Amino acid sequence: MKAELLKCYPTITEEDLALVFPNKEEMGLKKIETHGGEVVSTHVVGKKPLVFHIRDKIYPTVYLLWALPGKLLPYFTTWMELLPKFQNGADLMLPGVIVKEEMGMRAYGRLKKGETVGVNTSKNNAAVAVGLTALCSEDMYMAGKRGKGIEILHCLGDFLWQIGTKESPPELGPPGAPTTEPPPTMEDTENLNQDEAAASNNQEVTSETTEATVNDVEANIETTAAEGEEQKSPQELMDELLDYCFLKALKTSAKKIELPVLTSNFYRLHIVPACPSDKTLDVKKTSFKKLSKYLDSVKKEGIIEVKELTKGVESITAIQHGHDRVRFFRPEPEDKPQASVTALETVVDLDKYLPPVITRLSAVNAVCAPLFNGAYSSVFLFYLF
Repeated sequence: MKAELLKCYPTITEEDLALVFPNKEEMGLKKIETHGGEVVSTHVVGKKPLVFHIRDKIYPTVYLLWALPGKLLPYFTTWMELLPKFQNGADLMLPGVIVKEEMGMRAYGRLKKGETVGVNTSKNNAAVAVGLTALCSEDMYMAGKRGKGIEILHCLGDFLWQIGTKESPPELGPPGAPTTEPPPTMEDTENLNQDEAAASNNQEVTSETTEATVNDVEANIETTAAEGEEQKSPQELMDELLDYCFLKALKTSAKKIELPVLTSNFYRLHIVPACPSDKTLDVKKTSFKKLSKYLDSVKKEGIIEVKELTKGVESITAIQHGHDRVRFFRPEPEDKPQASVTALETVVDLDKYLPPVITRLSAVNAVCAPLFNGAYSSVFLFYLF
């Protein structure tokens, strides 16, 4: 573990590792599952999870960042009032990032897309979250404070934090503040009372300003997310809907499907019913244009196997339910399950033999017809009915 940390984060030293990984301290490995279904492995030292593995990479927790402040990751600064949104699964959008406008193109640093970063607050340099950059620094600047900035992987208050000591972040001072303060001069002492009085007078105004700023940021984040959906073309939205319905079908109605199954039947009996009730799926409006091309794309990902068992007719012969995209997929909470289908529609392959349904009927032939004439007709009719 120490060698892996040194390889991933060359800014730390052996002394730093000895501080956070004492030789006499026991190390344990725990596995937890996220809301998205991802399995996370974390190394616990002294009842504190220090690092976690996800998506084949190693990341520091807030506990490790508190132990080695400023030595592991670059930081993005936001308002503490946005932390509850991270705990609810939201990412850090660019409107919520506090930057120095005068720095121009370097306001967001010199980072590449997908780099690991920490998130602190305007009042405390201690980390409150760990995530990945959704854009490179130049693209963040060119985005004009619109869109996603950081994909949050772990934050203060989540399950990973809760399996530790649940302590609060240390007070490290606001970002940019010196770690050690120079001794006060006589002039500083004389002006101390004046500064305290000014701070007291401005405290209420500052609080109101911060609250208004956070409210503006939250509104901007919601607006940006909505505009992000609007900026997608109808074809891109239909591609996402087809992919969603396909994965949902694999997680629901097709979870224990009998294979092989015709691709046309799979689409009609499983993919189409998986479409949310407020949307309409149309493969012709996707970039694939045909179902066969979409299935070919997911086949290349290793999710399914498609073969031509009959000339000109393709069938799905295998489904890899253990594939990461299938395992980690979760239907939208508001997406209600479709109504149950009839017995005929539950048949996996309509080409299979179905026994005929026989119903007993009665009829009057020519030999029996005279019995229903005249006075006897009413008696026989009453008997029959």
